[in-house]
Amino acid sequence: RQPMGADPSTDALSLLAWSPDILGTSPRRVFSTLAMASTFVLLYSPWPALKQMRKSGTAVGSKVGFIPLFAMLLNNTVGFTYGVVATNHEVMVVNGFGSILCLAYMLIYLRYSENRRKHVRCVIVFLMGLCALEYHLYSLEQETRVDLAGICNNVVYILMLSSPLSQACQVVKHRSTANASWALTLSCAANSFFWAAYAHIIDDWYLLFPPLLGMALAALQISLLVIFSKRCLGIHPKKEKEAVEMAPQGGGNKAKCSPSCCSKAASCTASVSNTRQSKNGNKPSSDKNGNLVATELV
Repeated sequence: RQPMGADPSTDALSLLAWSPDILGTSPRRVFSTLAMASTFVLLYSPWPALKQMRKSGTAVGSKVGFIPLFAMLLNNTVGFTYGVVATNHEVMVVNGFGSILCLAYMLIYLRYSENRRKHVRCVIVFLMGLCALEYHLYSLEQETRVDLAGICNNVVYILMLSSPLSQACQVVKHRSTANASWALTLSCAANSFFWAAYAHIIDDWYLLFPPLLGMALAALQISLLVIFSKRCLGIHPKKEKEAVEMAPQGGGNKAKCSPSCCSKAASCTASVSNTRQSKNGNKPSSDKNGNLVATELV
């Protein structure tokens, strides 16, 4: 029922103004959906390594470690806290789902971890600190509560940037992109762009600062991938990993090589030694196995 003196045209205009939000075509709805979808894709990234861990029955040699999983759990739980405090339903949904998923990842890793007791202590201390943070937040006023939760969210995100920075340092150190992933780098860049656009639309600076840092880091990683890519360096795609394995490791003089490389090096060394022996008056002979053996002329 309409109130007395209400204009039906005004109600029609207000319904028309709200129709984009109902249909889900407003800029806020579009970018929030894209940001949430890209985040769900990134949250799936540790699963193949954990699946391989379950098959092997050990965490030794796994591509995922305790620190990245712990950082993901920390980031999602603190982000969920900020979403609750700021009453942002999109942030609450994506970080709440991420917290549950990362906790499941952590439990799978702890099952096969060799330092299980040490890692369990870290998780327990983290949960106790999170409970203390929640208790302290709800003892403050609303504005102070939002500011403190936003600062904590930004600090945790900056700590998470240590993993992509270490990967970028490895690319520069080895001058190779064999251990880098174009798909993961581009996915992180798209995810940061969608969250930055969404935060700009809703005018949330605490939510805007982390994606801007993520975009800058993604731009740095993409530039390194372009500079040290296989085509720019002229390295054959199949031989790039082989070249990385042949590089000296641990500061030693020994290097790993594949059987084909070692056989080619051995044949070249034999031919060079035979040439030198012929110049010095030595004749090459063969033993029972057919290998060339240098004998001196008396």
